[in-house]
Amino acid sequence: PDERNFDLLTGFLGGRIEIPGILDAELSAGVARQNFTHLSFDTLVTPAFEAQFTWNVLPLTSIIGFANRIVVGTETFCGDHPGACASASVGTDQRNTRETTEILAGIQHEFRHDLLAEARFRYGRDKFDFNGLIDDRYSVSANARYLINRHWEADLEFARNNRTANLPEDRTFNTGPYTEHVVTLTIRAGY
Repeated sequence: PDERNFDLLTGFLGGRIEIPGILDAELSAGVARQNFTHLSFDTLVTPAFEAQFTWNVLPLTSIIGFANRIVVGTETFCGDHPGACASASVGTDQRNTRETTEILAGIQHEFRHDLLAEARFRYGRDKFDFNGLIDDRYSVSANARYLINRHWEADLEFARNNRTANLPEDRTFNTGPYTEHVVTLTIRAGY
């Protein structure tokens, strides 16, 4: 773990469009700078992009969206973990990159002043330059939130998460493809 530590700084410059009560959108471009504790890895500087919006299509209904793209460094220590890099022809102690792209779209609706619902779709892609591994992540979720009073709320969510991989037997960076169903009940208090 000591060799896998890094510092990641991102800086963005962008613009915002706001039409009060109707649209709030931001678009940003910037740079990510990643330093590694392990001395054999050089500093990585890459572009980064981010966009988000909230569109109030009706007084009680909003469509939300989010997208981002960033390239970060990944560290490979094949010599320390037998079989970890079996499918790749690389040496030990290499810094590679992972290009991550995420897109989220959702709709939120207020049924009553104390009952809100939301449905979301999220797509993510991780592309590793090290061996051509590409993971695609999909998530569909539905959420209901009940505002009990001004201090308490209850949140119930169901999510179906799925990850596919073009190299399903490659366990270099993750555990491979999976599908999971997650039900979450949350009680929140605030003052």
